[in-house]
Amino acid sequence: MLAAVVVWCSLQTLIASPANAAESGYNQAEQSLCAGKFDDARREFAAIVPYARQYEASDGREWINAARGYFYSLLASGDDADARTFLTSLETAQRWQPHQADRLFWDEKPQAAFAAYAVEASSLYVDDSDVGDRNVLSAALAMSGGDVDGAETDLQSPVNDCGSCTINSLQLLMLGEAYETQRQWPNAFSAWVRAANAGHVVPEFDTLDEWNLSALEMLYYYRAHQPG
Repeated sequence: MLAAVVVWCSLQTLIASPANAAESGYNQAEQSLCAGKFDDARREFAAIVPYARQYEASDGREWINAARGYFYSLLASGDDADARTFLTSLETAQRWQPHQADRLFWDEKPQAAFAAYAVEASSLYVDDSDVGDRNVLSAALAMSGGDVDGAETDLQSPVNDCGSCTINSLQLLMLGEAYETQRQWPNAFSAWVRAANAGHVVPEFDTLDEWNLSALEMLYYYRAHQPG
């Protein structure tokens, strides 16, 4: 999980002027995690996660980052049992269940999984000017023909800003899965971390969406394949 932690740390920034104990605690926990002090980070995140929500900013990112940081520190420190328990608590709070496409991917049916993701992506857009769903649809078509490299290229293409939509995290989730089919584990884990960390263009909508949670599930499900 070391590669996943490195990616997560590269996406984070310390809170410049901590306004309360939770924000100060977050800075300390993040510094510990990113310095490889995983046991310290696990304890420090555990101390603030229950209280971070009451201090969250209007866009909710402080709570989300604290929750994700705690999850990564649990995995990195080898505390799989608590990582599973915490992930389940997030999923319960979000009333989340794995999407059919996720289940198909876990069943080693990537072509069927990508087809199901494409159906979901099509439902996220009503404006023909949006390109995110086209990237996903193109990737699904490539995957159906066994062209994994083509699917990866499609999923690396940028998407339009789309307010509250979740296409960014979905596309990155699928990119990780495309890498996984070729057993490119560092690339897969990096894409899943980016998917889990993906936010929305409009801050008010920045919450853990279903694809953020799917990405965290992927990280947990495939954690044994990542050295370190």
